[in-house]
Amino acid sequence: MGTDRIRYLVYVSGRWRWRPTRTMRAAGFQLINLSKGIVVDGKNVPTADDKNRAIELNEAWDRHRRGLEPDGPKPKYPPRSLGDAYLRALALREAERRNKGIVWTKEQHSRDDWPRAWKWIEPLFGDIDPKAVMPEQLIDLTCPGCGRW
Repeated sequence: MGTDRIRYLVYVSGRWRWRPTRTMRAAGFQLINLSKGIVVDGKNVPTADDKNRAIELNEAWDRHRRGLEPDGPKPKYPPRSLGDAYLRALALREAERRNKGIVWTKEQHSRDDWPRAWKWIEPLFGDIDPKAVMPEQLIDLTCPGCGRW
């Protein structure tokens, strides 16, 4: 069996991740968390799904870098989804602050409720049409640590 490594696939902090370089991040590619992998002979090894996902991401980067994708990477969420609306709302809030001459510090960004709430909402509803979300589904949204919203 070969010993080829998949580019940008790294094991960090107990899980496999596809970690783009600074140039790749500037082009719109982001860190992708993959699974925790499996342990074989005492070593952590990525699963087949992790390898396939990393290869797909590498191919997307190669296409972008060769100019085969004129629009850059695909959007993270489908159009008219809850995730798309969230990203547009964040951009509008940022533009409004910029127009008023307000500059947020790192501390103010860390206290912003929108991203803190989004980390619980995104896995369940990020790519879903807002009309498809039922009130019963929202009742189950609670913080695992404290049991409240």
